[in-house]
Amino acid sequence: MATQAQNVTLADALTGLFVYVQDVITKKITRIVFTEDTQIGLLNNPSELQLTGRLTLATNKYTSSPAAGGTAQVNLNEHDIVSLIYVTVINTTTNVMLPTSPRVGTVRFIKDAAGVASSTTKLIISDPSKAKIDGNANLTISTQYGSTFICWDGTQWLTICT
Repeated sequence: MATQAQNVTLADALTGLFVYVQDVITKKITRIVFTEDTQIGLLNNPSELQLTGRLTLATNKYTSSPAAGGTAQVNLNEHDIVSLIYVTVINTTTNVMLPTSPRVGTVRFIKDAAGVASSTTKLIISDPSKAKIDGNANLTISTQYGSTFICWDGTQWLTICT
């Protein structure tokens, strides 16, 4: 698709489904920005997607500041892929709530970015709709700088790696 964009006129770009970016110096239309979900290939005949250059994932930083010995809750944004959790008080529990109604294939990287997770300072990840994580009610990060990578399969969250 990107090679086709090189030869697109501005008039064609204005009537297309995509947003085309025009280089202000050369006036060439060189990039395509997808404004909605995009599938590469057909459902039963997938194509290869090759990225050249950088890829940036939607990242959000969350701060948890529960009272000493208490519990706090962090609700993850449905659009984030990487969630960095900063707990500011030790000997506490932070409940990390996954987004409700994720789409199949949704992935989440969740990280104890403050490096304070331990047996007494825990990040407990759970789904507010009571969906399971690897068949369990929740997943706990209790090691310094611990992290997990999970994927929604339409029924439950599956751990890819920790």
